[in-house]
Amino acid sequence: MPTLTVEQEIKQQFARLFVAQDANLFKRMADYYFKYAAFLKTADIEIAQDLKLLARNCQKRLFIGIGTELLLKATYLKHGFSINKVEQGQAGAPTFPFTFQAISGFSQTPGNTYMLSDLVDELPVVLPR
Repeated sequence: MPTLTVEQEIKQQFARLFVAQDANLFKRMADYYFKYAAFLKTADIEIAQDLKLLARNCQKRLFIGIGTELLLKATYLKHGFSINKVEQGQAGAPTFPFTFQAISGFSQTPGNTYMLSDLVDELPVVLPR
């Protein structure tokens, strides 16, 4: 049996179909990234002194982006929408975003979820005014 890379091993841990109850998991992870971004200092960055501020600001934006994607996924799940992509080639499969009820009977890809841009674009469907 081939040895997995760390990346493959971590991905396998989350290669599953997410359910509404996973919303809290995503929210807790989003909180972690937002808090980390808020308290990140230049002293925490291991890079040349003249690049510390730029590197810190880049990392803050990165962590805020990750936190935002996780929080959006939590929102979708909390409101009854699936975040896993549909396996291709299924006639009549609903288009994103879809509720858990609408996707029932169709195969989804474990570990393959919609990304930030898709989640932002379709948010008005999940949270109408």
